[in-house]
Amino acid sequence: MADEMNPRNEEQQRRTGPAGSGQPDSSSLQGFRTTRRRANEVPEEDLALQQDEFAEEAAEQSRARRTGKRVSAKRGSRAKAKRPAQTKRTAARRKKSPRNKGGLLQLLGRNADRKKSDSKGSSSETKTSGQNGAAADLRTADRKTARKAALEARHARIRKLRVILIIIGALAAVLLIMTAVKAIHRRGSEARAKRAEGNSAEADAGSVAVTGSEVLHLSFPRLKMTAGTAASAPDEMTVSEFNELLADLYGRGYVLVDIRQLTEKDDDGNYTVHAVEVPQGKIPLVISQHGLSYTPEDQARDYATGIELTDEGTLTNLYLDANGGTRTGSCDVITCVDDFIAEHPDFSYNDARGVIALTGEGSVLGYTDGTSAECQNVINKMFEEGWLFASGTSGGISYGSEMSLFEADAKQWQDTFAEAVGPTEIILLPDGADIGNRSPYTSENQKYRLLAEQGFCYYCIDDAAGMTWMQTGSGFVRQSMHEVDSYEQYLALMDNGLDAFVSTREAEREAAETYVSSDEGSGSGSTDKQTGTEESKYQEASDEYDEEGNLVVEHESAI
Repeated sequence: MADEMNPRNEEQQRRTGPAGSGQPDSSSLQGFRTTRRRANEVPEEDLALQQDEFAEEAAEQSRARRTGKRVSAKRGSRAKAKRPAQTKRTAARRKKSPRNKGGLLQLLGRNADRKKSDSKGSSSETKTSGQNGAAADLRTADRKTARKAALEARHARIRKLRVILIIIGALAAVLLIMTAVKAIHRRGSEARAKRAEGNSAEADAGSVAVTGSEVLHLSFPRLKMTAGTAASAPDEMTVSEFNELLADLYGRGYVLVDIRQLTEKDDDGNYTVHAVEVPQGKIPLVISQHGLSYTPEDQARDYATGIELTDEGTLTNLYLDANGGTRTGSCDVITCVDDFIAEHPDFSYNDARGVIALTGEGSVLGYTDGTSAECQNVINKMFEEGWLFASGTSGGISYGSEMSLFEADAKQWQDTFAEAVGPTEIILLPDGADIGNRSPYTSENQKYRLLAEQGFCYYCIDDAAGMTWMQTGSGFVRQSMHEVDSYEQYLALMDNGLDAFVSTREAEREAAETYVSSDEGSGSGSTDKQTGTEESKYQEASDEYDEEGNLVVEHESAI
């Protein structure tokens, strides 16, 4: 294509005419004249003569090619003879021009056929080369596309192969894992079967099932810190006595169990007595603390003033020493039991602790705000350890009282404790009072209906009708408990039975009333600890006080 657009080729076609004719066409001649006139500045009359000569020479060359004869060498002479006289001036001018010397037209004439052939060949070659170039470019593009497609196909095959290998590897890993798991399960089953076979003969001897109605429930008061009768009433249990009591229970083979494990509840809310299994040689026991309340007045009454969580994450009590400094130590039921279980883990069966019946107004475990972070930390720790919360009534009154007083107290307890400790199922009824007779509770009982609406379903009554007693029904569990206020009462109950216990407790309560009367008349009694008339395990004073007047000496409990 490039050769076809070459001006020289166009000029050759104008000279030789259409392909194969041997004669230049009019347009070619006109173009020739214009070209030559512009190139050589030849006059018009000379151009006409040159045209004739060019046409004659072209015709002669065409005849020569057809006949195979050579062109005569006299063509130039004949051409000169034909020139008219008026062209002499032009000829003279042409002689002066070096470009026309030697006969430019003759040279063009001699080479016309050759140039025509060259033009045809060049045009054909141009077309052929153009076609060949386009075909070559097409073939090159096709080869690139083919190589690219082949490369993409190869990559696709590689990716597919990789996916297949990954799937095969994953399936092999899963198969290996399944095989290993099956082997582990098989070995585990075999081991369990062997253990079952080895322990089948000892199964009956390894544990014992005790019916829930046969489980003893002991309830303790707040503990007095000072030892001796000079600072405590006859029916008040001290810290040292309670620790001795725990050691005695452990020696008798008792283990603490959860009160909720003594019964079962169906989908309709009906409770039935359930047998609890404990290790062979152990006796299940439920313990509780009734009427727990920490108030500022306890500071002068020789009781713990509160409970808190230490930096080590354990529970400890707050109390005042002889000099009025606040100190910490295990000096109430919760902390003493925790300490004992820490030394004797098998005293707690399935991580059971006991039931804490909260009472009082205006504080929860000594905190004025039961929802505060400090109080909630203590409550959460108690739940974590296995302690359960119960209602001890708000004012510690008998729920055998008239309905209006009962309703006011029940509402007051909910307002004070429900938000802090959450839903509570257990209530410890004080003073040996019950909300009904020996018949099962029903919805016709207004007091039971009100307590049931508040969520209570375990009702524990201080009852002397028997060592153990339990009644179940629709929505409730009724259990007897024994309020043990002193170590002497405990020994009477455990060694001599219920009658001895009742006699000892009545005698001590009468003596306590006499003690209180004499204390009020003399103005002594509970203040003996503060005056130093009795030595105490917690009276180790120090002269080191902080800026607020509190002792800075760490407490090391002797209990």
